[in-house]
Amino acid sequence: MGRVFLGYENGKQKRHTIYGKTEAEVHRAAQEFRVKIEAGAFAPTTRDCKVAEYLEQWLEIYVTSPPLAPKTVKSYSEQTRNHLIPSLGSIPLRKLSPKHVQSMMKDKLASGLSATSVNGVHRVLRAALSQAVKDRQTVENVAKLTKPPKVTTRAEMHFTQPELQKLFAAAQGHHLQYLFCLAPYIGLRLGEITGLRWENIDFPNQTLRVRNQLQWVDGKPTLREPKSANSKRVLPIGELVEMLQSQRSMNLVNGWENKMNLVFVSSTGNPLDPKLVNKHLKILCKKAQIREMSFHSFRHTTATLLLGAGEEAAEVMNMLGHSQISLTVNTYGGVLREAQKRAASKIRKAIDHGI
Repeated sequence: MGRVFLGYENGKQKRHTIYGKTEAEVHRAAQEFRVKIEAGAFAPTTRDCKVAEYLEQWLEIYVTSPPLAPKTVKSYSEQTRNHLIPSLGSIPLRKLSPKHVQSMMKDKLASGLSATSVNGVHRVLRAALSQAVKDRQTVENVAKLTKPPKVTTRAEMHFTQPELQKLFAAAQGHHLQYLFCLAPYIGLRLGEITGLRWENIDFPNQTLRVRNQLQWVDGKPTLREPKSANSKRVLPIGELVEMLQSQRSMNLVNGWENKMNLVFVSSTGNPLDPKLVNKHLKILCKKAQIREMSFHSFRHTTATLLLGAGEEAAEVMNMLGHSQISLTVNTYGGVLREAQKRAASKIRKAIDHGI
């Protein structure tokens, strides 16, 4: 056994103890440890803690204080306490291996958890372990060395033009008629369109400013800033202002109190719960005799139709408020490839005809 002197902390000597089978082995390990310390590389100087202990510390220090968005805090806390701690909590943090993480994900899938949910659990663990590396609590982020389950892209879940026509017809007279009719033209997220306020509509210039998103936390509606800087955007709406004017007339005729000054509200004038919106949409899809889809399919519809019409991916990224163009390309790669094939065919025809 050997000890490496690390100076003083709070007036007391700080040492790191090393064990080995022989004196030479301990001496060599001590030298390597000191080199790591002097080079600023990771070298654990504190006791190892269990994964559960570190995750609880991570939630308290980095997630809830200073607080992230309430929806994010709730999601991180639930996934940590419902999945990560029960599965990995008893393992010492520095002994956590890729095999542990991969087995955890396999077990979650076997228990019936969806691939999308397992990916979410993996993302939370990866974020926590990245901070553990920065805190010098562990050597590397083993979650990065694992492969989460493949999630089937939802990009193909979009309304076709005939389906939209049938849906619009079925929505006539419904209190959310203009919400569903406007959605495929502008591609807003559900929280963005339900958080849209009248002061965000510029009728003279025919533009719409995305400045808020409506979130429900512990059963209460709250307006928050969009999820990223790119999500704050101004969209031209042209003749769509007529829909919004009709919506404003509906609000005035019904005399809804509407304290948040929201554009779209429930049949009682209250902020819209996302579950209620999707419930009404599915009812209207059934009435129109088309495939039942969620509100998010409107967003996919906007992107798919734009890219299919030859619009640049960068413009679609800006319209959707994606933080990176890679997100747009990865999500709608299939549509882009089809658009590129058509463009290549046009080039060949142009050259063949001697332009």
